[in-house]
Amino acid sequence: MVIQRIEPEALAAEDRRLTANQAARIAEQLARRQPRRLTASEAAANGEAGRSRSRSRSRDEQTAARALRQSLEDVLDPALVMARVLEDVLALVPSATGAAIELAPSPAGPSTLAWAVGSLASDDGDAGARVRVPLSAQADFSGALVVEADGGPISGRDTDLLRAVGQVAAAALAAAAAIADATASVLGRTRTDPTLTALVARTLGPVVDRHLGAAQLAARIRQLIDTGGLDVVFQPIAALDRTEVVGYEALARFPSDPERPIETWFADAAAVGLGTDLELAAIEEALSRVGALPVDAFIAVNVSPATAVSPRFETCCAAIEPERLVIEVTEHAPVDDYVALTDALAALRARGVRLAIDDAGAGFASLRHVLRLNPDLIKLDISLTRRIDTDPVRRALATSLIAFAAEVGATILAEGIESRWELEALRRLGVRYGQGYHLARPAPLP
Repeated sequence: MVIQRIEPEALAAEDRRLTANQAARIAEQLARRQPRRLTASEAAANGEAGRSRSRSRSRDEQTAARALRQSLEDVLDPALVMARVLEDVLALVPSATGAAIELAPSPAGPSTLAWAVGSLASDDGDAGARVRVPLSAQADFSGALVVEADGGPISGRDTDLLRAVGQVAAAALAAAAAIADATASVLGRTRTDPTLTALVARTLGPVVDRHLGAAQLAARIRQLIDTGGLDVVFQPIAALDRTEVVGYEALARFPSDPERPIETWFADAAAVGLGTDLELAAIEEALSRVGALPVDAFIAVNVSPATAVSPRFETCCAAIEPERLVIEVTEHAPVDDYVALTDALAALRARGVRLAIDDAGAGFASLRHVLRLNPDLIKLDISLTRRIDTDPVRRALATSLIAFAAEVGATILAEGIESRWELEALRRLGVRYGQGYHLARPAPLP
């Protein structure tokens, strides 16, 4: 038996956890019930169904979402909540043959099997693999979601998904216990009151949807990364004095939701713990196409500070000649530790990789980036470039940044050039590089 253990993580702010008394009462109540297990023939059929589910995961995830939302009708009964969550686990993870929830009144106390679905072997069995996901990091409550698969370890994608499902289970159980207590002690009404059940469903629905949405979003992003589903387009960067292309900025594109901003994808990935994975997937995809670019053109890739300090990022950059790579750090992602960031970039810059600060002039953070990181290129934000030909305030601020860049040996690159007049104004100010729709739009490589 191969057992994977996942360390506890902080759950979402709206996750109300079980108290020790609530956990003990639920465990005692459920000990009288007979957990549902499959027979040998049912387990075999379940394995065949799992293989079928893997070919229609999207449909199963939608079915699981509807099932969990329907479980709100029974939210006052923890047993039904657990049964529904475990059934959803088998639907979402095709390799799973069984799942269970364990509860214990305290972290030091023994765990008690509260509910099980499917086929689970003993802990010391030889076949399959087992994953344990903690339901709560609360000091006075201990619990776990246990999932077992037959035929090899559970994939990393499914492990990430189970973390999110564990949050759903913890939130649902805690809410069920808390609402049941309030019902008994304050409202004095029975758990089966349909009016109260409907009220609870309407109240708790948004919370469960947020948890479930996070689980499905994590699964979708992980699938996108694993299958290479994202695309990259390239926007030319020109030398303004001769309007000649000298480089390209790589920009990620996603296969669906065209009206959804690109930044939202990366923000959502960061929220579910996949921000670095998604960024590195986009960078790897961009660098894999560098052979299609002119040999004397550089390629610029966007990276957040969190990804820049990852050892995996330095490894990723080894795929290209350092002189052709420009790393763009944006002001929109906060830097918690400038020393760690500069140390992580020092080795790359020593080999010839250039550093650019994106969105300069859009806010104070970008100026702090310039002062702390000493970049090779400073990119004027589109908010400065737009109407710079007619706005003296924008010209004055751009002139100051251009003079500063000259003092520190950096090069100015203007973003968002959208008219001939803006281009001419930037040329007169001495801006060396530029990009924008007036010059060329982002497009796939030929």
